[in-house]
Amino acid sequence: FEDGRVSGDSGCNRFHGSFTVEGNALTIQPLATTRMACTDALILQEQEFLRALQTATTWEIVRGMLDVHRADGERVLTASEVGK
Repeated sequence: FEDGRVSGDSGCNRFHGSFTVEGNALTIQPLATTRMACTDALILQEQEFLRALQTATTWEIVRGMLDVHRADGERVLTASEVGK
């Protein structure tokens, strides 16, 4: 997450897209991915991860980690800064 862009590795493919933040509110726009050949199980896991990420509505920093949640409070992602 940097300068309105989000990107990363979703298991087999890389993803990228844009996001907006207003206070602790977070909106992630539809994400684009590369199209590498992966096992069916990995593709399914990756699709679920990307769908979950796009449901994010709030964020905060907890003990130096990015903590992202859906509107119902379910955690979507916990991440640290690259290289940390």
